[in-house]
Amino acid sequence: MINQLYLSLRKINNNSLFAFIFIVFINIFYTSNGWIYHVSIMNSFIIFAFLFGFIDIFMHHEEIYKIFIHNKNLTILVSILILMTIIKFILNQDTRLIISVMAIFIAMYFPLYKIFYITFFTKFITFIIYYFIGGYTHLNYISIHFGMIILLYLIISYKINRFNLKCSLVLLIIGYFISKSGAFLMCCGLAILLFYLLKLKFRYLLCSTRFVEYYFPFMMLLTVLLGLAYMSYANDFINFGILRSITPKFLCTIFAFILRLVDKVFTGRISLGGFSLYYFGISLFGGNIDYSVNTGLKYFVVDSGLLLLLQDWGLIITILMSVIFIMLMRMLMKNKEYALIVYMLIIILWSFNEDIFISVGSNFAFYIFGHELRRRHINAYE
Repeated sequence: MINQLYLSLRKINNNSLFAFIFIVFINIFYTSNGWIYHVSIMNSFIIFAFLFGFIDIFMHHEEIYKIFIHNKNLTILVSILILMTIIKFILNQDTRLIISVMAIFIAMYFPLYKIFYITFFTKFITFIIYYFIGGYTHLNYISIHFGMIILLYLIISYKINRFNLKCSLVLLIIGYFISKSGAFLMCCGLAILLFYLLKLKFRYLLCSTRFVEYYFPFMMLLTVLLGLAYMSYANDFINFGILRSITPKFLCTIFAFILRLVDKVFTGRISLGGFSLYYFGISLFGGNIDYSVNTGLKYFVVDSGLLLLLQDWGLIITILMSVIFIMLMRMLMKNKEYALIVYMLIIILWSFNEDIFISVGSNFAFYIFGHELRRRHINAYE
């Protein structure tokens, strides 16, 4: 893998230097999230990343234009996404979606696996530095950062035909030891299992069902339904909806038991999501969650990335992401990109539990989308 990085860096020239800086800077910044010594000066990395990324995109505008020139629907979709990104930045000054949209454009001309190599080594080196110099304020940060390193390792090692089950399991054990995270163990463990099945040539399972294609909107719907179901059957303090009143008592008892068990497995994400939906609802432009409101709970934080997408970023952006992810899954299935399909399945599952979806620092699907658009509309490149 080091040799692959060396070869990638040798090919970097003046036309791709700014993109390289963009990738390095955003990973230094995002990997610093939760670092005990994270200070405001770290924000300069994201500012410079934006500037270098914007310049680089402008320098390659002719290549990007070729992708959209004969595709009206794609142009409309991306235009709406850009408009909503600007609106949301004006409303909440959150740069994550802006950087993620920029990543889509950069991946339209900057080779995907070169991005993965640079991202892997940048995140790995900065994580080691941050972990041993001060450490992170919460174990969740460790699980997310180290988890992304493992997922990148799996993608790259599979690409160069060097996937090693024993090495992957060692990384899994180390990650669980330092993070104590059940979500990390479940998602990275499942990822290793699926990559091992790919190695055993069970690839057809990933492209033989339409469930994979609609996996993201399914998980979005499941997140909402589980939260509402919890409030209807497993919550004893709020009379929510009419489902409990029209459901036989013995079924209410069974549903309550199952929902509380599932909620315990996911460390309270379902119950907290249910309370959030009950108190704050959803809207077109998001910004619904207000932590100053007294929910009556001793602890109330929404961690689910999928629920935050719906409530914080809004229904319009959620619909846009659903369309984009359905398109992306179709392209990956058509091109038989099995490793990337596995990654997509895992990152969406992980987003059910953690706030990692909207940030390209943890969700590389934005890079993948840009790459696949180029493959679809322009001749494939090395």
